[in-house]
Amino acid sequence: MDKPKSTKMNQNSVIVSLANALERTGLEKVCVVSDVLYKKGIADYLGVDLFHTTRGRTIAFGVGLKLGNPKLKIIVLMGDLVTIGGNHFMHAARRNIDLTVICINNFIYKLKNAPSVNSVFPLYICPEQPFNIPHLAKSCGAVYVARWTALHKAELTNSIAEALQKQGFSVIEAISPGEGNFAGVDGVASDAREKLLKFYYDNSEIKDTEPTENLAIDSDKKIIVGKFVDWERPTFIDLYNNQLRHTLGNKFVPYE
Repeated sequence: MDKPKSTKMNQNSVIVSLANALERTGLEKVCVVSDVLYKKGIADYLGVDLFHTTRGRTIAFGVGLKLGNPKLKIIVLMGDLVTIGGNHFMHAARRNIDLTVICINNFIYKLKNAPSVNSVFPLYICPEQPFNIPHLAKSCGAVYVARWTALHKAELTNSIAEALQKQGFSVIEAISPGEGNFAGVDGVASDAREKLLKFYYDNSEIKDTEPTENLAIDSDKKIIVGKFVDWERPTFIDLYNNQLRHTLGNKFVPYE
């Protein structure tokens, strides 16, 4: 395979983990929805259909794909830190739409050389506190929640593979730097991304099943990574079919 390319972000290891997870699960009817995180070329690398949409609308687009064709396994790659697309995130989790959502967290929300917001590391950026994404996901009803740095390649692959085999709203937060983190900052070495990636890895601590309320990212503490939520509940389509079955009786035809 050719190396996946991204001009705005350096999340290649996340895409490699996704490719390995897809190969492991053997899923065929797969569609990926991405925002400006990645160029359309990742579709060739992953060997899947890709829909490229605007930032904050990936989950909304994914919901439409899933409801339009329930046989598809929908993977959402989102990089808005659950901000502009936050409402879509919360309600898709509440409804338990069958989506596998990979939240790429590079602590920035911007296009290259544009103002940043919602970062826990305030370097020439707005000093806002970001969401505790795993806790938000669990609180809204996600059936699978995990977080890894991009250097936890084996663990990230395992979590993606597990999430792909779940029925319902699954969320994996991937901590990974992008070139926009330090764009325009004087005196930063060209290998800053690689150093930052290693910093995230070295300053993380695996705590599986840690209560999600303890997972807020604090620049003074280690980043807690692991698998935190794994349970089952009916999906939106399950509930839809159950309602129609009760209403229509013998005339009921499952939506699938």
